[in-house]
Amino acid sequence: RAPQDRIQQADGMATDVAGLTLTVRWADCQNFIIFAPQANVIGVVHAGWRGLLAGVLQKHFAMLKNEWGIRPAETWVGAGPSLCTACAAFTNPRTELPGMDARFFHGRHVDLYGIADAQLAAIGVPVQHCERMEGCPCCQTHRYWSYRGGDQDAVLQGATNILLCSLLPA
Repeated sequence: RAPQDRIQQADGMATDVAGLTLTVRWADCQNFIIFAPQANVIGVVHAGWRGLLAGVLQKHFAMLKNEWGIRPAETWVGAGPSLCTACAAFTNPRTELPGMDARFFHGRHVDLYGIADAQLAAIGVPVQHCERMEGCPCCQTHRYWSYRGGDQDAVLQGATNILLCSLLPA
């Protein structure tokens, strides 16, 4: 593969280059680090509710397979803080999240963690290879920036939480 010298807005990226730092900016959305130790590949994914609808996790794992031959069972997934079910309120989840499994709908509230976890399991990531950092930006505005928690202007101006990762040089 030829190195790419460009910057694009994207919901995910991966690298096998040691020392290259990958970052994801997030406010309330789910954010993931995906590591494939055998291939020494690391990636990050931003997965808001729109991304979950669009299949961002499935697309990321398809890219890992196409680029490096990595199978989901060979990966380890870490998820950072994101909206809890109590804070993930929608007007009408059945119409706003078409095609999503209704078992994750609780009235107007949606278990976005559950949706992502179910997608990861369906992709083939073993449950024991997944870990979540506790915390909700909306509930814990003293710790995190949150669009839904009242920081709309600050978040729109670039004040967000950052998840970063890097492969260590050998």
